Amino acid sequence: NVHREWGWRRVGRVSSLGAIRNGNVLEPLNTAPAAAHRRYPIKRPIETVLAAFLLLLTLPVILVVAGLSAIKYRSWPFFVQQRGGLHGKRFGVIKIRSLPTTAAPYADRDELDQTEINGYGSFIRSTHLDELPQLWQVVTGTMGLVGPRPMIESIVERMDADHGAARHTMRPGVTGLWQVSEYGSRLVQEATEYDTYYVATANLRLDAWILWVTAQQTFGAKPVRSEQFPSWIALPEPAPSGVQGPNVAADPTVLDG
Repeated sequence: NVHREWGWRRVGRVSSLGAIRNGNVLEPLNTAPAAAHRRYPIKRPIETVLAAFLLLLTLPVILVVAGLSAIKYRSWPFFVQQRGGLHGKRFGVIKIRSLPTTAAPYADRDELDQTEINGYGSFIRSTHLDELPQLWQVVTGTMGLVGPRPMIESIVERMDADHGAARHTMRPGVTGLWQVSEYGSRLVQEATEYDTYYVATANLRLDAWILWVTAQQTFGAKPVRSEQFPSWIALPEPAPSGVQGPNVAADPTVLDG
C-alpha cells in the first residue's frame, strides 16, 4: 500500500514511497495520531482561548461581511455544509456566503469555474473572511484553529483507508498546512501529503507558523510555495492522490454556496 508506506511520521524529508533522505522513520501514520494527543496536550486549551479572543475581536467584521453578503446575494448570509469531524462525526461547517444561491452546494471544480463569482465573493474567499464564523465552532469544540481540512463523507470514503481514518483522529481546522500552501486553491486530494504530515507531526511551533501565515494571507499575502516552507517542516515529495476511483474531480470542499 503506497500510502501506508509513504505516510509515516518522520524527522527528515522522505519521498512519496517512503525512501528516507535525511532523518529516521519514527512510526507508522496509523499509530502516530494516537500519540499526538499525548505529545501535544495543550493544543485544545490554547486554541479555545485564542479562538474566543479572535471571535470577540472579529465580531464586528463578521457582522459587516455577513450584512454585505445578505445584500449582495439577497439571501441568508450564512451557509452550512455537512462535513466529517473528530472520530468521523458529522457536523455543519459554517461559512459566510460568497457564491450566488444559484450555485450548486455540491458541485465539482468545472461547475465552479462556470459559476460567476463577483469581486466581493472572490475577495472574502481569498482573504478567508468567509470562514471567520468557524471561530465559534472552535470554541464549542467541533473544530480546531489548525488541523486537516474538513471534508464531506463521500470524498473521505474514496480516500486511502489509512489516510481517511487518520485525519479523523484530530479536529478539523479552520486553517491548516494545506490551506496556506500553493495547493490551497486546488483539490485536497491532489496534495494529501500536507494533511498527512500535519496529522503525524502536529506541534505548537507548526501551529504558530500556520496561524502567522494565515494572518498574512488575510491581508493579501500569497500562498506559500513548497520551496518557501521553513527547513524544519520536512514535507514529503508529492504523492499519488489519496482518492480512489475515477470520480476524483468532485470536491465540494471548495464550495460554500
